[in-house]
Amino acid sequence: MQEKWNQFIYVLSEAKKKGVDEEAYHTQIENQLQLLGWFLYNGEICHKPNIPIGNSKYIQPDILIKKGDEDMFVIEVKRPVHSQTERERLQLESYMRQLKLEVGIYIGEHIEIFYDIPKNKNAISVLKVPLELNNKNGAKFIEKFSKENFTKESIADFCEERIKEMQRQENLNKIKESIIADAQAQIAESLSIYLLEKYSSSFSENDIKGMLATLSFTAKDKEGIVTSAQSAILPSKEDRFDNPKKKTDKETKNNHTTERGNLIKCFITRNSDAKGLFNPIDQSLVVLRGSKVNPQHLRNLEEARRKKRDQQLADFTEDVNGERIVNVDITFNSPSGAAVFCVGGSSNGWTEWKDENQQELNIYKEN
Repeated sequence: MQEKWNQFIYVLSEAKKKGVDEEAYHTQIENQLQLLGWFLYNGEICHKPNIPIGNSKYIQPDILIKKGDEDMFVIEVKRPVHSQTERERLQLESYMRQLKLEVGIYIGEHIEIFYDIPKNKNAISVLKVPLELNNKNGAKFIEKFSKENFTKESIADFCEERIKEMQRQENLNKIKESIIADAQAQIAESLSIYLLEKYSSSFSENDIKGMLATLSFTAKDKEGIVTSAQSAILPSKEDRFDNPKKKTDKETKNNHTTERGNLIKCFITRNSDAKGLFNPIDQSLVVLRGSKVNPQHLRNLEEARRKKRDQQLADFTEDVNGERIVNVDITFNSPSGAAVFCVGGSSNGWTEWKDENQQELNIYKEN
């Protein structure tokens, strides 16, 4: 399945690199679907069919896959350099419901499977696959949507299992966010139990807890990205970027390096309009919710970072009136990582990000 995925996705990944238009991409997708056993010549791959709805209305999905006279699934196509919008998700959902299909696929900058059942208010995204070779979820996509394997029952079972897995992962993420948000209390409590068992003959409970009280514990995601769980260390929403007070570079640096809670307000404007909070203690930077970032990648961004940024855009931003807006506070390990996310290409965050006094963050950089 992995090799067949590579055959299927190679043409589409090359189309993304070249930035082909939607019509050419649409044709390439239909051609690649034939690798999965669906064919154009016998009407299994239907190109923009006019489907009557009611007495006088029609719908025209981009691609409809049929087996015999029965509709199997529908596909919404967008350019490979596009950024998916809520409107497009709703359009696909509308086709699914009009055609009474539980499964629909979005193919644009990535491939995404949606599942819709009556009890849901909206169709649920159950699998998102980047346009890359050797992707394990890509092999899963090939397995489930090859003509020889595809049945409505099997794809429904797959989607139900994916929903269960997503719910399990969501619960694990809540636990992780809880640990990140309150690491001091949770780690200290766990260590207290362990240390009391190990050293109860030598020290009292008060001794152990007193010693732990002298330590500071923190936790963060290995990727350097933490969402709203870190909001406990941020200023209130009302305090962010309001009533800036002019200070000298020396005053600013001294005032902001006294404790973790004193974060430096900053902004970046190249290809974006983003606001952030820089922590001079651990050199991390929070890109704030509401920031506008570049929806595209610049040419100088290497492939590995493109893939990572694609996932970040999918996870932490949304389309608002054609602009890509950050929908949750995101913490990066360094200003440069945050700058790449906002700008869309290689960037020195120490010079790109400026504080309230238009000074580069270089003045806060630890040597």
